[in-house]
Amino acid sequence: DLKNGILRTPDEPERMIDEDPLRMLRIVRFHARFGFRYAEGLRELIRERAWRLEIISAERIQEEFSRMLLLRDPACAVRELRELGLLKVFAPELDAMHGVEQGKWHQADVFEHTMHVLNGTRADLVLRMAALLHDVGKPETKIIKEGEIRFFSHEVVGAAITKRFLKRLRYSTEFIDQVSLLVKNHMRLGSMEQFSAPAARRLLRDLRGHEELLFELVQADVDSLINVPKKIDVNAIRQRIHEVA
Repeated sequence: DLKNGILRTPDEPERMIDEDPLRMLRIVRFHARFGFRYAEGLRELIRERAWRLEIISAERIQEEFSRMLLLRDPACAVRELRELGLLKVFAPELDAMHGVEQGKWHQADVFEHTMHVLNGTRADLVLRMAALLHDVGKPETKIIKEGEIRFFSHEVVGAAITKRFLKRLRYSTEFIDQVSLLVKNHMRLGSMEQFSAPAARRLLRDLRGHEELLFELVQADVDSLINVPKKIDVNAIRQRIHEVA
């Protein structure tokens, strides 16, 4: 099986998964990490047994999920979690992004856009989690105004959802604060024509030393957009911040 790239449980898959449902997450992680395919019937079994993940402690789910986000291709793991019904069990906020259309500046729905942004970031857990959650507020804030899809204050709503989600999975208070800070501020760099010195000082004050992570998040977000008349020049803003600092 190792030679042929097959994921197979060492004993009867029904018994192995019922004994410890966390193994479903581990199987997904191995699939995303090594590119192995599932043994016959295993994928279907996971889909049938996904609900059993409810009995697993938040701490154990957190550990597996964090490992997935640090993979070379984290989006592969998250997509698979959704397709198997596992994401809906422990992260319904993320599952809700699927199918939410975004309008002319995007080539994908909120979920797929998020996957592009996620894979556009380096393997830092705070940054990757912020990328995963940066648009989590869009499903709740979607409206159509003058024929265009809009998401007013989705970053504020998203920061609140981020805090609830990460708290539920028992992440540390420091980690939650860092991620929610990035989510709340990810629209900030594009909110003005010119990034003035006062705006730079406010950003330095509010980001509390995490401005470089914000730059990286915004750059990944910008890179995923299409047909935008004028994209945010993240490097120019970064230079402006450094000058003011």
